[in-house]
Amino acid sequence: MKRLSSLLLLCALLSALAAPALADVAYIPTNDFLEKHQQDCVYENRWYWTNGPFGYVQAHTAPESRESVPLPNGQRYLISSIYQGSWGLLEYDPDTLGSMPWQGVSAWVRMSDMVADYDNQSFMADHGAELVQETAELDWNRTDTVYVYRYPGSGVVTDSLSPEWFGQDQISFGPLFTDPAGRRWGYCGYLYGHRDLWVCLDDPYNGALAPDENCVTIVTRAAADPPAQTEAPAPTEVPTLPPAVTPAPTVTPDATQAPEPAEAPLPAPASEPTSAPTESPSPGKTIELTPAADDKTLEQAAREGRGSKPYIAAGAAAVVVVAAAVLIAALRKKRK
Repeated sequence: MKRLSSLLLLCALLSALAAPALADVAYIPTNDFLEKHQQDCVYENRWYWTNGPFGYVQAHTAPESRESVPLPNGQRYLISSIYQGSWGLLEYDPDTLGSMPWQGVSAWVRMSDMVADYDNQSFMADHGAELVQETAELDWNRTDTVYVYRYPGSGVVTDSLSPEWFGQDQISFGPLFTDPAGRRWGYCGYLYGHRDLWVCLDDPYNGALAPDENCVTIVTRAAADPPAQTEAPAPTEVPTLPPAVTPAPTVTPDATQAPEPAEAPLPAPASEPTSAPTESPSPGKTIELTPAADDKTLEQAAREGRGSKPYIAAGAAAVVVVAAAVLIAALRKKRK
């Protein structure tokens, strides 16, 4: 009994020691092809958007395999590994086809059909020349929460660090970056299991910093929906007016139509140009993705991915018919 209690105590201590270390472990999905070709794969661990030329991206069970599932454009997935620079490994939800890291179905996609999410790596590539190779310590008051952003000017908070999380350590950040508003930002590549931290050193407790001109937004171009919506209201308004006007003489329509333009001298339409910025609310750059395919196209692609193409079925049937005919002819020859 004493030996058992000692063993349980040892297991508890080991699990306590292992718990914080799990955050540092790089997770790689279980995949048969990956296990056989690990030497040809590179660890990526980066988010990408689906952007196939036909509105979807085929997710294969293995690179170049026929069996595949179409993932619609405009979906964000975590690519954990890249095979020979051209195939990426992701995980998706079999029910919704959305991203499902660490517990979804693993599949391979062509990296040429993916667009990297604008992240710290992208920011470093675009603004590397503006980084100052110096370090600075965070002047924190040990009472408020410090907010971590995806990159300077992104407007996206990726984490929040409580005073208890910092403890008594003095954290140094570097390199440094100054945004268009003159605020200093500090970068930390790794801190207690967290990677790629950007903190605004001049305003570290503000979790609502707006995006600036450095922000990059990725959107999916919509199909021609706006024209269809603008045409729809016009015909619906016209048929409803004539029935109301026809019972009355020509005097009443003139009286009713005259006040309408006068009541709305159209300051509102004049203000419509102000709605244009809603198309690109961020002051930065916008990257547009190819629109997602419709349900019919996705269903057809799914059938093809399962190997049930119509011409394949027809070809298989033709082969069976020919084989049966040859067999019948051979049997007839034997009888003769």
